[in-house]
Amino acid sequence: MSTITPDDGLYVPPVAATKSVPPQAWLLLAFLAIVWGSMWPLIKLAVSEIPLMTLRASSAYIGATILFGVAAAMGHSLKPARGEIGRMILCSIFLITLWLILSATALSVLPAGRTALLAYTMPFFALVLGVLFFRETASRGRLIGVGLGLAAVAVLSGDALADLNGAAARIGIPAVLGAALTWAIGSKLQIAFRFSIPLTVANGWMMMIGGIPIVGLALYLDGGQWIDTVSAPALAAAFAVAVMSQALGFLAWTTLLKITDIAFASIAILVVPITSLGFSFVFLGEVLDTRDMIGMALLLLGLATVLPVKSVLRRFLGGR
Repeated sequence: MSTITPDDGLYVPPVAATKSVPPQAWLLLAFLAIVWGSMWPLIKLAVSEIPLMTLRASSAYIGATILFGVAAAMGHSLKPARGEIGRMILCSIFLITLWLILSATALSVLPAGRTALLAYTMPFFALVLGVLFFRETASRGRLIGVGLGLAAVAVLSGDALADLNGAAARIGIPAVLGAALTWAIGSKLQIAFRFSIPLTVANGWMMMIGGIPIVGLALYLDGGQWIDTVSAPALAAAFAVAVMSQALGFLAWTTLLKITDIAFASIAILVVPITSLGFSFVFLGEVLDTRDMIGMALLLLGLATVLPVKSVLRRFLGGR
């Protein structure tokens, strides 16, 4: 988690463009594809045995602890800026509280692979929000991208919405699209606020603050009966999500942006939904059907139109 550039609809810190891609950037990209792609099936596995609120509260606080530890090791002060606390609370509501609850809720009733595809509509939401509320402009190509994104949502949601009384239609689809929307809102707010403290510290505090309501819900709803029956694989999946996806994935993402540029880093947004489908097959036995493949194709075409991927293609084709 970090800040976004005004026009990209991505949650990234502003960086200067580079003319070459260092070898370690490819390693970081591969790492992100693994940890973020595996996150969705791992949450699906964990939430089948661990209560949803307990799972997400633990993810927030384990991730915050790791980020604070990294910040302290780098010599950063862990104190938030006094004038930024209110803004940090507002961002944490969208980027932590609502995102963690809604994404896990969706996974409790939807296949992990399809949930990942629908969650990556967040750049489309960010683009629309930017035009409506942040005085940004959208080119014809990006409007086409939004249209492709909407088509992907229609295809991926079609069978679930066919049964309006089913849990997927009543809970799953609204939850995952709500998660994508809240992530986009939080991203837009954070670039507007431009926090002065280091990203590790800012995001550690947002995890701490955003996790408070989730802890309250966990204490009220979950109880402790699950502790006697939870399996080792479910616990391992929950720990992996907190450490690898929440904390180390964020550090890899911000490091990638320091050594390359937004255009190259955007490849991760295209790759993760694909790797998530692969991990969903490996961990959960989920198989792609025709609807999934069509929806994925529409989503990737739309993302390639909305994101600055053309810069990477020009670079590899020899254009600078």
